[in-house]
Amino acid sequence: MELAQIELLKIAEGFCDAHVLLALNRLGVFEAVAAGAKTAAEIGQAVGVREEPLARLLGAGTAIRVLVNEHGRFSPGPFAGPLLDRKAPGYLGNWLRLLERWATLFPALAESVRRGRAAQDPAAHLGADPAYTREFLAAMEDYARTRGREVVDFLPLEGARRLLDLGGGSGAYSILLARRWTELAITVLDLPQAAAMARTNVAAAGLGHRIEVRAADYHHDDLGEQWDVVFASDVLHQEGPEGCVRLLRRAHDALRPGGLLAVQGMFLGAAHTRQRWPAMHSLIMLLISEQGRAYSVGELSALISECGFSACRHVPLSLLNVNSLLLAERPA
Repeated sequence: MELAQIELLKIAEGFCDAHVLLALNRLGVFEAVAAGAKTAAEIGQAVGVREEPLARLLGAGTAIRVLVNEHGRFSPGPFAGPLLDRKAPGYLGNWLRLLERWATLFPALAESVRRGRAAQDPAAHLGADPAYTREFLAAMEDYARTRGREVVDFLPLEGARRLLDLGGGSGAYSILLARRWTELAITVLDLPQAAAMARTNVAAAGLGHRIEVRAADYHHDDLGEQWDVVFASDVLHQEGPEGCVRLLRRAHDALRPGGLLAVQGMFLGAAHTRQRWPAMHSLIMLLISEQGRAYSVGELSALISECGFSACRHVPLSLLNVNSLLLAERPA
């Protein structure tokens, strides 16, 4: 009985650990100690908060091992340091800020389940709330630059010359693909705020001659035609089944005969994910979208086939990557 109590309370009290980490990230504590250990007073001065309440937070950060306290001087914990330093290639601070926003919605989860409705304006992260949209796009860029980057090793793009990055966000995937496949011309298509970020990133990467950025709504605006590849990363989980079918049919019509559809997503039931994050992400979609949800490989494969594609196959990425690919072809 005691072990059962411990396990149950560990789950129930998990929000405490999460919010300690999120608060440290939001206050800029990890940036403050990135260059070297500091006292609570020094960190407080750097981030603009009083020492006494900050010391409590730093103590909690030490308890969950995201900080180390040596003789009253705090430094990043061994696994937090490489991930929460803005200069590090694996930086996840933007992703944590998005999780913090989503965490504020979870107290409404029971009501969202009861009513079957989002806990926020579904358009908020898609442009209606500019600050939220910036955080959302920056978080997606964090993922694309870290575990998401391995997708370039699993996409069979030999011989492809034109790729449409559907809902391409910050352009992070297009930049990775352009660097790997040097003969590939890419168009990033997304809503205006995302397109603005993508233009900035593409220019900074020196790839403006190979990556075009279009501000458009992929539900309604022209997608072009005769694409060799349509790449849709973490797009379809924002749609219900009918929305997926409409978007997949548009992608089918935009491809040349024999062209490739590549869908990246977090699929329920994919063996290597053990379903935890896809299941949680499906709840997040309930909280923030109108119809969005996670799909199993079988469910989405059936929708892809319904839209006229053939040879649909599932391609797992690495064992530590919750995302995987569904690849299919427009029949020649």
